[in-house]
Amino acid sequence: MALSFTEDSTDSVDFGSAAALDTLAQGTILVWLYPTSTANSFRYYVSKADASQLGPVLHRRAVDGTEIRLYVSRATTAHSVRGGAGSLVVNTWQYYGATWDITNGGPTLARGTLSTLAVDVSTAPDDGSGAQQNDSAEPLVAGGGGGATSGGMRLGMLQVHNTDLALAEIQRQQFRPHPIASTLVFCMLGYAGTGTQPDWSGNGNNGTVTGATVADHVPLGAFGFQGWPGAFTAAAVVATPYHPWMQRCPILAQ
Repeated sequence: MALSFTEDSTDSVDFGSAAALDTLAQGTILVWLYPTSTANSFRYYVSKADASQLGPVLHRRAVDGTEIRLYVSRATTAHSVRGGAGSLVVNTWQYYGATWDITNGGPTLARGTLSTLAVDVSTAPDDGSGAQQNDSAEPLVAGGGGGATSGGMRLGMLQVHNTDLALAEIQRQQFRPHPIASTLVFCMLGYAGTGTQPDWSGNGNNGTVTGATVADHVPLGAFGFQGWPGAFTAAAVVATPYHPWMQRCPILAQ
């Protein structure tokens, strides 16, 4: 199952603000996203920000509701990249990999679908300038957060990494999502219904659902392979970051 977020709502999943998530100078957000509306501009998908967009924000661009953008605030001008007009397609599962690196530059955005491997669609990348803004006071949120409202969507997977993954690694995660050394959050949204959303990275950044409802999941098979054994709990994740059933999948067992 995925989670469904209503357009212009406060539907959200709050993953907290652990120190490891705060003010990441470089990072990557990976999502399987199914937009259900592009009627309104500037709606949030994933963020660690207040209404003034402090930390990384993956959202619909204000100028064109059919364009996705990554935005990370800096003191003078923002570190940002767009996906190009029309990069958000309604009622279609899409995979996005958004990376940033405040120190070395080069924000990027990759996009794929269920039938196409992710490719770089970066449009107007801007390194920005000035000190990175501190986002430690804000939680990591899927959906509406930080005073902004949610974009209408289903969200099937969310990963957050503490490094800017290369395109090849973003592609490896597309159809076989799995935790790696840089993973801070790994969540298959909706598999626990609307209860606590377990973080399978082993870091315990579990999510709390407000308003979102259960919807059909991205058709990858659970964790990128068939044979899902049933529901799981956040408690099991904290105690055992790699559940024994993962041993049946060589990729997940790495």
